[in-house]
Amino acid sequence: MKLKHLLIIGGLILAVGFGVYTLRPVKETLEKTLGLATAEFQKYTTDVIGTKIGTTTTGVAFSVGATGGQSATTSYVTLIGNRDEVTYTGQILEASSTANMQIDFLGSSDDYCNTTNTDVDVDTPLVVDINWFDIGGHLLNLDSTGTFDNGTSTLAWDTSGLKGVGKAMTLTNLDYRCLRIDVSGSSTLFRAELRTK
Repeated sequence: MKLKHLLIIGGLILAVGFGVYTLRPVKETLEKTLGLATAEFQKYTTDVIGTKIGTTTTGVAFSVGATGGQSATTSYVTLIGNRDEVTYTGQILEASSTANMQIDFLGSSDDYCNTTNTDVDVDTPLVVDINWFDIGGHLLNLDSTGTFDNGTSTLAWDTSGLKGVGKAMTLTNLDYRCLRIDVSGSSTLFRAELRTK
């Protein structure tokens, strides 16, 4: 009787192990094919610009460009998985008395919208192949420290002398798989994170 029970238990362990082993590639294939990530199915907070680990905060410097004015624009893409609402929280870590920033808000539902591929020999879309759309109209809580330039999704943020000041930028009624913010600025050290709801 003991041998029979051991054989049954051993068979069950093998069956479960085989099932897990065979389903893992299916999950990975779906994620790769659909451009999905496990985080799509969970609420999460993620660093977008710079990092915050414990009490240590690291920002990204946006400096005056080579010809004056603002720095070159840098793009930050985050896979959000068709979330309805997200909030970017930005914090100015350092800023001169003449500092400023511009942030553009864009969305895409393309497969592989979070691609970093620039190699035409790889069988995934290139960064330049992704279609991005202006989503500045989805901003919920724009306050007096930011205004939109006419006809664009560019949030002009006067950051002069605002060290330590943060801003919550909530986007609602979204129907996109990825969000992208394009940031340029002058004399500003900045970090931002994204929270999904």
